[in-house]
Amino acid sequence: MDLFTAAKSVDIIDVYNHYSAKTAKMRKGRKSTAVTCPFHEDKRPSLNLFPNNTFFCFSCKESGTNIDLVMKLLDVDNVTAAKRICEDFGIAYDEQIGRHKREVNDQSNTKGLLETNKLLTSYFHAWLPKAPNPNYFHDRGLGKLVDEYELGYCPKGKVFNKPEVAQRYGLGNDKGECVFAGRYMVPIKNIHGIVIGFIGRLPDEEVDEAHPKYMNSCNSDVFRKREVFFNAPSLLGKSDSIIVVEGVFDALSYIAAGITNVVSCLGSSLHDKHIEILSKFSGKTVLAFDQDEPGREATERAIGYAGSKLRLGILVNGYESFSDVNELLVAKGADAVRRAIQYLPAPLFLIKEYEKRGLLDTLDGQEKLWKAFAKMLGYEPKKDLYPLSPAYTPVTYEYYWGMFEKAKNAHTLP
Repeated sequence: MDLFTAAKSVDIIDVYNHYSAKTAKMRKGRKSTAVTCPFHEDKRPSLNLFPNNTFFCFSCKESGTNIDLVMKLLDVDNVTAAKRICEDFGIAYDEQIGRHKREVNDQSNTKGLLETNKLLTSYFHAWLPKAPNPNYFHDRGLGKLVDEYELGYCPKGKVFNKPEVAQRYGLGNDKGECVFAGRYMVPIKNIHGIVIGFIGRLPDEEVDEAHPKYMNSCNSDVFRKREVFFNAPSLLGKSDSIIVVEGVFDALSYIAAGITNVVSCLGSSLHDKHIEILSKFSGKTVLAFDQDEPGREATERAIGYAGSKLRLGILVNGYESFSDVNELLVAKGADAVRRAIQYLPAPLFLIKEYEKRGLLDTLDGQEKLWKAFAKMLGYEPKKDLYPLSPAYTPVTYEYYWGMFEKAKNAHTLP
């Protein structure tokens, strides 16, 4: 048994319990086991572990196999993660094949993976007219982007003539079937336009607890989910700002509406590498995460985490009764998407959020808000320092302090 097959045979619940640093809340269901997600602040179990040793978080959208879980938890490559699982759980594997698998990290195999990704991109794109719904992207208002972004479809059945190649790169099984079978495909390119991975989306009617809506490529030397953006080439543009959204379909929807200075961070979290890239290529970063509760919480976390490192603004979308920007695009068109955009400075977003929750009525709530401001501005508030010292400049301090006082005393905001 080769290294990856051996590692994937270990029960994902055991893997989670062994490697997760969080004290797990566990809820067993008929089709999956829900546990506390280690990738975001999870107040209730939202990470689902499935019998086929895969996982999916319905809040932060992290997903993958038990090997991917260890890769994300330990921040290691797929070979190291698989080896750790086998060693920690006493699973034997073929050392010769194991050595062959480790070659995925050397230069020649990296080149092979990039070449395979390029071939798959063309293959998926050519298959789209033969998909169950060849108009899938057109139906979502993205038809004009199909060729430019090489959108496609991954067929079910045998895709690879050499299954060992598919297995080597985490793209398929020993039957030559692709891990993205039945999904509509979006290639992920680096800033130079080279395909480094994929996001695959299942049709809504096929989504269930065992088959998550989205699946992304396994982490590798060229694709690490916490370090890449969809539409990364736009970072080389001349725009003085970049909009950061959660999902690739959000980004595609903005692009279809003519707003091209947008990237997707493939989830609801900004990580260190994301921030490093944004600080290098963008003058101003505008967060446009979903407006549901998890999205607002993710925005607040990102402000606290990245606000001292980036010039942050917040994009608040007037979706009306629509759940996301793609629904708005389909129902109302590109003009409606452009009209819905409203920008807020990050401090004003925090004030509005705290006012909305009724937290400005109490001293505890007010102190919590100013601690959030302090974190955003890059310093730790002392316990005896309240209200907090002026930050930025006296002018901006007085501006936001005035809004804060108005919200506190009158419960209204401009």
